[in-house]
Amino acid sequence: MNRYKILFLILIITNIKVYSLGWYFGKNKINYDVFKWRVYRGEHFNIYFYDEESELVPMINAMAEEAYNRLSSTFDHELKDKVPLIIYKTKRHFQQTNVLPDFIPEDVGGFSEPIKKRIVIPIEGRVKDVFKLILHELTHIFTFDILISARINERAIPLWIMEGIAEYKSQDWDSIGLMVLRDAITYNLTGDLRDLYDFNSLYSPYLGYKLSQSAIEFIAKKYGEKSIRDLVWELRRLIQTENSLDKAVEDVFNITLDELSRQWLRDLKKKVSEYELKKEDPVKYGKSLDKPKRFSRAVSPQYSPSGKTVAYLTYYKNKFNILLSSFTEKIKREKPICLTCNLKKNVMMNVTLKGRPINWSKDGKYIAFFISKEQKDYLVLLNVFKKSLFKKIKMKDIE
Repeated sequence: MNRYKILFLILIITNIKVYSLGWYFGKNKINYDVFKWRVYRGEHFNIYFYDEESELVPMINAMAEEAYNRLSSTFDHELKDKVPLIIYKTKRHFQQTNVLPDFIPEDVGGFSEPIKKRIVIPIEGRVKDVFKLILHELTHIFTFDILISARINERAIPLWIMEGIAEYKSQDWDSIGLMVLRDAITYNLTGDLRDLYDFNSLYSPYLGYKLSQSAIEFIAKKYGEKSIRDLVWELRRLIQTENSLDKAVEDVFNITLDELSRQWLRDLKKKVSEYELKKEDPVKYGKSLDKPKRFSRAVSPQYSPSGKTVAYLTYYKNKFNILLSSFTEKIKREKPICLTCNLKKNVMMNVTLKGRPINWSKDGKYIAFFISKEQKDYLVLLNVFKKSLFKKIKMKDIE
């Protein structure tokens, strides 16, 4: 995806926030449900919803207004028009939205539009996560309103500012984000702020989100929260000039962009070094799973009831697989066993990654997980000893 498409469709990654912002342009979208839309007109939002969500609308409006008040204070700015906030009760409903004509992948949690300034989100999950999502996307609406209304030169706004402020304001730090950030610093995969104009040079766009967040967090702590607002407004003032970001940084911080980048990276590397000094070598307290090279990105390890075997998810060539590794001395040198390699590809295409993606039966004979197919959820049971599909059960919607 090029920067033009990224700028005009800002995405937030949810769940384990893995691997790719790859957008399925051209892939057919099938609509399974018909929504009868209603509108709730609040002070700063027009909330579009359907009957199944009616009881949740007052809560959503309260969260949206709280987010608005925070951001209005941050940017010292009021939006001229009410924000259209389109909410879907579930992720499956959200993926059917006609706001975008193309297929929406599982890892996209919501989006906002810079021209029509619409926010489109699902509202399933924990209340605090829904609030973070609203806050993230509304941050984009504020920056869109300030910068794009200034007849923006698209190349003038780097993604580290757009995504960094949104991630910072939604306080979206978790163990996965911190892990990715530490690994990038440890293996020198960061680049500097100039490299974060877009995320194309990074091995993972998600890393771009977390680096950007850490950069804005550094600026706020060293130069004060007000400096974020000053940077955005100075960038607006200089938006039509050449090297506008360099000039804006010099005006606000009285240093060059390169020096700001060096300060940030020094601070980040220092924090990671201090953390690493507290850690022991992993081989002192753990054993490598020694997974085959063609399996990568292992997530969600789950011990068997006996505690001698661990099952975990891997991802390779657009397909998930479940592998088993043993910790017994007898077979620890053998390669892990792939439970799902011989199953049909469509069984493992859309594994649900929320919560605990895989789990064992109490007797250790079966592994269970959920998949999504054609807007329906299925519980899949695998026979561990036969390495075969035992049962696939269609689930009804849980209210």
